[in-house]
Amino acid sequence: MSADVARSTLHKLADLAERQPPAARSRPIQRRLPERFDSVEAREAFETLLEGAQQWGAVSLTRRRGEAAHLYARVDLADLDALYRYLGRTPAAEKADAAARQMDGLARELTAAAPTARELAAAWRAGRRHLGLGRDDSGEAEAFLRALDAVRQGGFAGRDMRTVSARRLGDSKAVERHTARIARVLRARGEADAAADDTEALAALGLEKFPPEVRLAGPATVAGADLRTLTFAALPPEHATGVVVTPGAPLVTVENLASFNRYVREARAGAEIVVYTGGFPSRGVAALLGALGRQTARCHHWGDIDATGLRIAADVGRHLGFWPQLWCMEAATALAHGQPASPVGATYLPDVDRDDFRALAAFLASARAHVLEQEDLDPVSPSRAAPD
Repeated sequence: MSADVARSTLHKLADLAERQPPAARSRPIQRRLPERFDSVEAREAFETLLEGAQQWGAVSLTRRRGEAAHLYARVDLADLDALYRYLGRTPAAEKADAAARQMDGLARELTAAAPTARELAAAWRAGRRHLGLGRDDSGEAEAFLRALDAVRQGGFAGRDMRTVSARRLGDSKAVERHTARIARVLRARGEADAAADDTEALAALGLEKFPPEVRLAGPATVAGADLRTLTFAALPPEHATGVVVTPGAPLVTVENLASFNRYVREARAGAEIVVYTGGFPSRGVAALLGALGRQTARCHHWGDIDATGLRIAADVGRHLGFWPQLWCMEAATALAHGQPASPVGATYLPDVDRDDFRALAAFLASARAHVLEQEDLDPVSPSRAAPD
């Protein structure tokens, strides 16, 4: 034990006091003290620093009884302001106010991130954390707010995330470092789907790393190339809008990669166009769906039977311009092959004016709810299946 340990003990008293304002205290703020020391010198250094705090009126010390009466048993907080002065410590309220004033300044500077900056300032003044950031994290908070501001400004002109980050923030990886918090803000403000993951949330604003290729299979042409002889094609996203298919060709969209690969190899009917959505459609997939939606009027969507799967199906419909028909995504399939699940709240389910969407949403919100990953099913083509 040493003076450093005593100083740490006093700081812990101050920490306890800051977490428990006077009006909320139901018992004295105190710490028990050690009885054994490595040496006489260590004990003397420990006690000297504590006795100094007592002389300042910051704490009171209580000795042990009996044979150990020469040792201190407990230290109690007597005057927090005096303890601050003795330790040379800035009071929490002052630190919170200084950090909050920094956020106030950023709110004036960073227009697109201003609401979040003001939320941080209010939380810190109230002694709370916000978005996982406390008043001692002001440096990280500023970096996050600058990244958030760069993202919410929009106007990326098709540039990838690292290029945007480098040009706007002088650091190509600045946005990536703060993706989780940025996505949390976007979801909370309704700027991204509540079920979207962090990458999908930023993609909803048009910001991605170099976007993934667009995968499709079937009788289609793009830039003069005939894709019908390929198992599937992976196109650069900038070519997505140039895909041409036979007018009215049946379209199937598939949420997950393993199921897409199995479908195009095992189940695809000759006339079908099959598109891999990769969960929520990326910018390139969204562009492809928009182009295909103008060339066909029918689509079946196959995905997971759960709230996210249903939201992805709705997102596919928004990009197509019409709602797809759900395929292998009904209550009977989930009950036969899936797992019981807790009912889903209505806010997590899309409101789509189609009977199949409404039926599945009602099932997922019911006490009978089951969920099913589409990989657990063998692929079946709606074109080959018997008519309903």
